[in-house]
Amino acid sequence: DNTDFVKQGDVLVTLDQTDAQQAFEKAKTELAASVRQTRQQMINSKQLQASIEVQRTALSQAQTDLNRRVPLGSANLIGREELQHARDAVASAQAQLDVAIQQYNANQAMILNTALEQQPAVLQAATEVRNAWLALERTKVVSPITGYVSRRAVQPGAQIGTTTPLMAVVPATQ
Repeated sequence: DNTDFVKQGDVLVTLDQTDAQQAFEKAKTELAASVRQTRQQMINSKQLQASIEVQRTALSQAQTDLNRRVPLGSANLIGREELQHARDAVASAQAQLDVAIQQYNANQAMILNTALEQQPAVLQAATEVRNAWLALERTKVVSPITGYVSRRAVQPGAQIGTTTPLMAVVPATQ
């Protein structure tokens, strides 16, 4: 009320926190999801490396099978169709290896051997949490100085805007 004495830091007005609280909770949830998703990408890197090794083994096996069939095909001991299938198996295994390598490279491009805490998605989500926390904290208008309330214009339940004057605080000294 007018003429009330307030100390620096006392809460003068509390704005409705519902929207700010929901935004803060949403930002925290998005940070957690971002950390999990980035961590999953880091784990996928190891899985993709294993996939490359599996595809290399498959290519080696297909190449060995083809190498055994070429002399048999030259001697007409197996049909041309079987020899062509062996060649196709090598081409298919090579293509699958290329796909596995490209998937690994794409995943590496996303994480770039950077620590989880330094990943851009995690940093951005952490910034959003800080911004939401700051907006939540700003729902409390505190006295900038020790003094007396003057020209109080705000009332409980009032709708205010960014340019709405709430009250003045007259310094207790000077």
